[in-house]
Amino acid sequence: PTSAPVVGPSPPPTPVPTPRPTATPPPTPPPTPPPTPAPTPGPTKNPTLSPTSSPTISPTPDQRTGTIRQILDDAGIAAIQADAFGWITTVDTWQPPEAFPSSKKTAVMLERYVLAVLYYATDGQNWVDSSQWLSSDSVCGWSGISCNVGQVGGINFSNNGPWWSL
Repeated sequence: PTSAPVVGPSPPPTPVPTPRPTATPPPTPPPTPPPTPAPTPGPTKNPTLSPTSSPTISPTPDQRTGTIRQILDDAGIAAIQADAFGWITTVDTWQPPEAFPSSKKTAVMLERYVLAVLYYATDGQNWVDSSQWLSSDSVCGWSGISCNVGQVGGINFSNNGPWWSL
């Protein structure tokens, strides 16, 4: 309603007719039901389970490890990591400087391995600019890698397309 109901008789009509008829507002449409979510294109692979009376139990560490391993295997991550591991152990000849303490030698070798995984995971051989990647030079000389005291300080792949802004 636009105004409160009137209690008592309504006012008398005006003595002079109006020059044109007054417009009556259209009736308010009835409320519409809320929209439903869009239908799925087909049946789901794994239907949701009915609620249980007991609370959900977190997976054990072994179950979690198995689940993560399966996800990584399905995504081909194991093969990518194997490619990077194969490169760093059989092809790569770079060694950390002798002056580095043991902890820094470990850190720079891990960085090198992680960058090799990145290279293989993103089809590095087809990048616009993969200069020096997977060479036996320090990663600090690889295209797009900046270093700070011998360790990776930044990655800039803007030369490889806008999707490479890290």
